Amino acid sequence: MWAIIVAGIAWPPIATFMLAFVRIPRWVDDNWVRLAMQAGATTIPLLVGSATLLLHDPWLRPTDVASKWQTALNGYRFAAGIALTLIVTVFMAPALQVRNLLRQWPTRHFPIVMRTVDYATQVGDIQHELESVGLHVHRTPTSVLLPVPTILLTFFVGGIFERLVTSDLATVASRDLDIVLHPLIW
Repeated sequence: MWAIIVAGIAWPPIATFMLAFVRIPRWVDDNWVRLAMQAGATTIPLLVGSATLLLHDPWLRPTDVASKWQTALNGYRFAAGIALTLIVTVFMAPALQVRNLLRQWPTRHFPIVMRTVDYATQVGDIQHELESVGLHVHRTPTSVLLPVPTILLTFFVGGIFERLVTSDLATVASRDLDIVLHPLIW
């Protein structure tokens, strides 16, 4: 949404249509819409940055005004990272879906939360369980496209997400199956 609002500063009619599916009435000056878009582009990242204060335990939150402002200003970096990640995903997801359609494979998503920092062991356990039910699977390199959004988000957001991301995304595969294991590690 923030990327659309920023784009709305330059192209108000396109942004208002993308945000609300309405056209700007003729009696509304585009400059007023630009002003609203500038206010949103300025305010939303500050709110995002301020909201990150709530991610910390109360005794770990900054207490001085300068640190609180720094945290709020980090919202600009977060908003830019999230916007860029979404833009990349919008172009990347159809490419991956086309690959699956060409293989005539359905796509299923099963969320699994791994409560361990030992991601490699968990991947091995899943591989072992699949083999125990007769699926002959092996670990293969993950498509270079899959980790790109996560890498972008981690680059922009930094410390908050770095510990939640693995550098070795696992794919367990067989002739008719690909299982990509995206961890949420804490």
